[in-house]
Amino acid sequence: MLFCDNKSVGRTPCLIPVTWEDGWPVFGEQGKLPQRMPIPMTEKQSSSLIVNSDEFHSDTGTVGLVWQWNHNPDNEHWSLTERPGYLRLRNGKICTNLEDA
Repeated sequence: MLFCDNKSVGRTPCLIPVTWEDGWPVFGEQGKLPQRMPIPMTEKQSSSLIVNSDEFHSDTGTVGLVWQWNHNPDNEHWSLTERPGYLRLRNGKICTNLEDA
């Protein structure tokens, strides 16, 4: 597994082929990472993409698993109940420069 930099998404894990030469791992194919790589599937697995929509109507006050945070969320700064049917997000602090963000 390798971590790829995906701009605002952050570092996402990527599976890449690995071979061994003289006891050392060699990543990729011919010194390069493949742009696409087929992944064999069994009958029980699915290759379908995650497709979802959300009307933000939740009895539990939580968002579905399809939603991700790039850090542990501060539950004081988001809500599904303040305006039912909407996800309300607030910044935790106002930063005056990029290094403090």
